[in-house]
Amino acid sequence: MVLTTGTTGLGAVDPVHRALALRERYGVRLHVDAAYGGFFTLLAGADSPEGIPAEPWRAIAQCDSVVIDPHKHGLQPYGCGAVLFRDPDVGRFYLHDSPYTYFTSSELHLGEISLECSRAGASAAALWLTFQLLPPTPAGLGRVLAAGRRAALRWSELITASDRLELYQQPELDIVSYFPRVEPATLSGIDAASARVLADGMNSADPVFLSTLKADREAFTTRHPKIAADDDGARVLRSVLMKPESEHHVEHVHTRVEQLTHGLSRDASPTPPLRAR
Repeated sequence: MVLTTGTTGLGAVDPVHRALALRERYGVRLHVDAAYGGFFTLLAGADSPEGIPAEPWRAIAQCDSVVIDPHKHGLQPYGCGAVLFRDPDVGRFYLHDSPYTYFTSSELHLGEISLECSRAGASAAALWLTFQLLPPTPAGLGRVLAAGRRAALRWSELITASDRLELYQQPELDIVSYFPRVEPATLSGIDAASARVLADGMNSADPVFLSTLKADREAFTTRHPKIAADDDGARVLRSVLMKPESEHHVEHVHTRVEQLTHGLSRDASPTPPLRAR
């Protein structure tokens, strides 16, 4: 069973703590993909507006394996992620032997079980140095995450109060998903409107760079049952507020996105498909 503590699409968090009971009942292994949201453990249970529920993150220690990747919230370039196993003996399933290497220890060695085999140590050294300046604590790196989380919460409030935009779902981390309000409220109309806002935002004199995410019919109508399901899905707009300075620009960006919806034609034909990011 694979769960996530923060998808790269929506920043959604699965209830890892509840899945532990299912593991015990059915005897399955429980793997957690924490590549995006793992570092938010620094905010888990915090007594502050940007704090998040602690249970999913605290439950990771009882799972069988977890993927971590500091190239996002760990402020690193790609290259120093890892898979951690609760039981180190599973390393024998990844064992590979080379005739030109040997070790004096009978214990499994990283060189024998690393999924990517040989790799440079520069990425690990960069992560170590980053943690010297911003330690992985609530008062260190946690401050960076908290700023992005506050920005997401603030923007969600602005969107909720807007008569031109609507939240796709409430942000759980630092990703905000939303879509233009259109009449009639149909999946095809929302898809066309989202694509138009994306394109116009990039091409305007005061550019706003957004991204889109394709939500299928079931996912969309489950969240918004009043939307007419006249297509197999619709693109929604998506903004990742990962950088701490995002907190200081939320109001401006929100205003610009609202302005981009003013020129939407309600009966406009859908624009050609754009690749969601």
